[in-house]
Amino acid sequence: MRSPPVLLALAVFAALLPAVHSDVSWYDSGELSTAAAVLGVGHPTGFPVFSALGHALSLLPLGAMPFRLAIGSAAAIAAATGLLLALARRHGARLLPAALGALFYPAVFVVWLHGGLVEVYALNGLAIALLAWLLLRPDPDLARAAFVTGLALGTHASVVLSAATLWVFTSVRLRTLRPVLRAVPFGLLGALVILYLPLASLRDPWLDWGDPETPARLWRHLTASGIRESFAGEMGEGGAAGARALAAWARLAAGPFPALPLVLGAAACAVARPRVPALGLALVVLGDAVFSALLNPMGQADLQTGLPGALGLAGLLALGAGTARGPRPARLAATAAALLAVVTAASERPQDRATDEWAGAFGREALDAAPPGALVLTATDHLSSLSLYLQGVEGYRPDLTVLVKQHLVDTPGVADRYARSGLQPPEAFASLDAADQLARALALVRAELPRRAVLWELGDGRFDPAVAQVLRPAGLLYRVATDPEDAARPLPVEPSAVAALVDARAPTDPPRFRTRRVLSDSERLRGTWRLLRGETAAAATPLAAAVALDPESARAWVALAALQHRRGERAAAIATLERALRLDPDYAKARENLEAYR
Repeated sequence: MRSPPVLLALAVFAALLPAVHSDVSWYDSGELSTAAAVLGVGHPTGFPVFSALGHALSLLPLGAMPFRLAIGSAAAIAAATGLLLALARRHGARLLPAALGALFYPAVFVVWLHGGLVEVYALNGLAIALLAWLLLRPDPDLARAAFVTGLALGTHASVVLSAATLWVFTSVRLRTLRPVLRAVPFGLLGALVILYLPLASLRDPWLDWGDPETPARLWRHLTASGIRESFAGEMGEGGAAGARALAAWARLAAGPFPALPLVLGAAACAVARPRVPALGLALVVLGDAVFSALLNPMGQADLQTGLPGALGLAGLLALGAGTARGPRPARLAATAAALLAVVTAASERPQDRATDEWAGAFGREALDAAPPGALVLTATDHLSSLSLYLQGVEGYRPDLTVLVKQHLVDTPGVADRYARSGLQPPEAFASLDAADQLARALALVRAELPRRAVLWELGDGRFDPAVAQVLRPAGLLYRVATDPEDAARPLPVEPSAVAALVDARAPTDPPRFRTRRVLSDSERLRGTWRLLRGETAAAATPLAAAVALDPESARAWVALAALQHRRGERAAAIATLERALRLDPDYAKARENLEAYR
């Protein structure tokens, strides 16, 4: 008979299987799927462990590529749950309450979400669980733990704080650094996985983000310096913004009623026997709170943080409920509390726990609008990532040259993408200062229009106003007009491509939370484009559709307020902006517009 931790892991895996996406999904799924399929280099920090393991999974004959990789995410969540039970049982926890506590981890919505799609966070959680299992034992297995730590550096940056807290805690327990220092070579051995990045880059794969072949470029990639520079204003905020970021983390890591598991976790630190593993897991929770609230608050909006915190809380619930002492009623109360925490966590967003597979259809629909051989300039994470996957893995529309507008600063990367289409970048583009992204984008468009069609995706306020007057709808994208007379001709109000997509798919597959946000953004951008052109009446329908598709989108409400203000409806615009700020108190554009309208 198999051990209880293995049986629990198998049960969790079976429960996750129906929610595993069978097609590419939103955000970074397309890019990460491509990196694994072609043994390429994804965005910083590169995720070499994910790419290597994902490539092995991609070889399995189990359906579409994203499904094979998402199976790995489900397995990682399941294995981490089993490890939490094994950790609690090793310290004398009773089976049923410990198993209930461990189940808190997959029950949390953000964990369940990442157990069904292609992302790095499930694998990262497994690395932290394995590290806790090796270090939080009576006699820590330092050599294996060091090796796992080195490997974990190739998963996700959030592992660093969790690993550091566990190692500091272990050093304090041992009261000497000697055995820890003796384990360092094993950590360096595991960290050799980082060499995957320059070795993969040397192969010139389809996806080679940052080209990390040299030591300088590798260091920039590993430290994600470019991303940190872009989001520096959102990191380390104190005061009310910091408090809101901490509250958002608690909501992600602890579920819809965060006070309950947080209080139970704190109680476990006091009542669990022995206390060592409970204190270690509490440090994991604290480390994730610091990382999410101070270092990566922008990841919370995309549901990309909170997994390590949920993992630590689940371990605390398993230990607290499983090792509770005292009379039988007290032990039963501890078990009931763990069960209540699991049930409340599992009750969050039940409608969003099913698969959400609109992304592939969205990407294919967008690329289908492009004439043969066209240049497509993307702006959003979604279409940029989807086109990488569709072209690089599925071989979909290989005739197109797809470039991300924000990446036009990377001259070698642009040249490589052109070369794959048998072309060279226009000299007028390549000779410009790489730092002037708008000038480069416009030069590229002007140079390309005489020889092929140029398709433009809305979504970046630095670029869109400069070309709004010459854009013509082309499905989910916009065609840059080549004829001056055509550019000057008034535009008719055409049916929405988003509405057509909804009509085609919604009867059998209703759009869920992430799909609703993407479709809402598409309609919001269509309405904003009309406003940029001064076509106030034509902007009303798409902006109304944007808020109807996703009433929780602060950006959609801000765009609607701009329309209301244009129409002279000042009081309505102010009320709409106040609603947007209730949804997102840190949205600077909403606050700026509200002050201006008042």
